[in-house]
Amino acid sequence: MDKKLQGIICDVFRVSTDTYHPQLTSADVESWDSVLHITLLLTLEQTFGVSFDPEEGSQLISVPAIKAALSKRNIPDAGK
Repeated sequence: MDKKLQGIICDVFRVSTDTYHPQLTSADVESWDSVLHITLLLTLEQTFGVSFDPEEGSQLISVPAIKAALSKRNIPDAGK
């Protein structure tokens, strides 16, 4: 799952895989703005077959937060 999440983040924000790390936050990615955040949420929802309410979605600003939200939805390996 981590490789899939890495691919999503790198694609959405157009950053290299070298930029990605397990503790990545929105502060680490210059292009992480509100428009691309929505794109990230939609991509996560489509890829993993989940949905996020607006309040929760606004809190998903780091890899650990995203993994926790996916883990809460029983996505395999999300907590790793």
